[in-house]
Amino acid sequence: DEIREALSGNLCRCTGYTKIFVAVEAAAARRRGR
Repeated sequence: DEIREALSGNLCRCTGYTKIFVAVEAAAARRRGR
């Protein structure tokens, strides 16, 4: 939900948010050392 809120208003709905959210979650996990 935090990712969705942070990106709201910055992306067009037609772009397929799923891959973007997955990428953001993966980057956050890497920063946490997972």
